[in-house]
Amino acid sequence: MKLCAFMFVMLVLSLWYRPSHCGDVTSNRARRSDDTDPLEAVVMQQSAELNQLKAELAALQTKVDSPRRGFAGTLHRRVAFLVQAATDRTMPQSSPYKFDQIILNDGNGYDATLGVFTAPYAGVYILALQVFVNVGERPMLDITVNGNVVSRMALDTRSLPVNDESDSTTVVVKLKAQDRVWVQSLTGAYTYWGVFHTFFTGCLLYTTPE
Repeated sequence: MKLCAFMFVMLVLSLWYRPSHCGDVTSNRARRSDDTDPLEAVVMQQSAELNQLKAELAALQTKVDSPRRGFAGTLHRRVAFLVQAATDRTMPQSSPYKFDQIILNDGNGYDATLGVFTAPYAGVYILALQVFVNVGERPMLDITVNGNVVSRMALDTRSLPVNDESDSTTVVVKLKAQDRVWVQSLTGAYTYWGVFHTFFTGCLLYTTPE
């Protein structure tokens, strides 16, 4: 009888203990779950910051690469010319001077038969002109773009105590693709010394949008 009573007491205690213990486990699990929330928040914040840094780095890389691509494009678009008068010759008035000796013509922009340089690409170009003339002449020469004067050079050699005189002019211009550039006289026909004494030259500095 005592044994049965003891077993009954143990059964009651066992039944009482189990729900309480399970409740503690559930509570502990809840606490552990709650404890991980701040850690997850930190991870999410760091992940967001990392994504922001990646975006900023990509934007910076784009800014760095853009000038490089433009520079590379300019390298592939090589345009430069140097032309001379092959011999002493008289140039006409109000029409393009035909420099018939081509020293350099990268990009094939200069046409010696017309005396005209045609810009292959839109961009900023530098142009220069030099002439040698005999004393007693007073030429005025223009560098023109599509017939519009962009630079003028004037020499007055009528009272110089020498046999010849030279002058030069240089200009930087922005051209569109297919713009036409040439040299012409404003005042009359004059005779110029040939080869390296009298030349017309230019080159592309950098390309620009149309």
